[in-house]
Amino acid sequence: MYYTNRYGVTEIPRQGLIFGALDTAKSFSLTGYNGLIHELDVQIPDFTNVVTATVTLTRSNGVDVYTSEALAKNADHVIMMDRAIVGTETLTVTLSGAPGGEGGRIDVTPILV
Repeated sequence: MYYTNRYGVTEIPRQGLIFGALDTAKSFSLTGYNGLIHELDVQIPDFTNVVTATVTLTRSNGVDVYTSEALAKNADHVIMMDRAIVGTETLTVTLSGAPGGEGGRIDVTPILV
């Protein structure tokens, strides 16, 4: 379920991507959503190891239409994207290495207009 306010802004529910100690990539589908991803809110925990994260938006045909810069751990990031989606895209978060320790959860919240 998602919420659209009176201005036509839609916040897709936050997606919690759980990374184990050795995991380096997790993704989720944007199936059923159409519009323009205006913003992504990304919250990255303080992983044990020193890693950065990269966010990629991929179309159903395999074309990467957006790749973020390296995002630091232990920080909240706001990514301004302005990329059209037609309900078949995938968002992937890729770490630069294993997070170590017990891993952690990266939260991603897409905002559509």
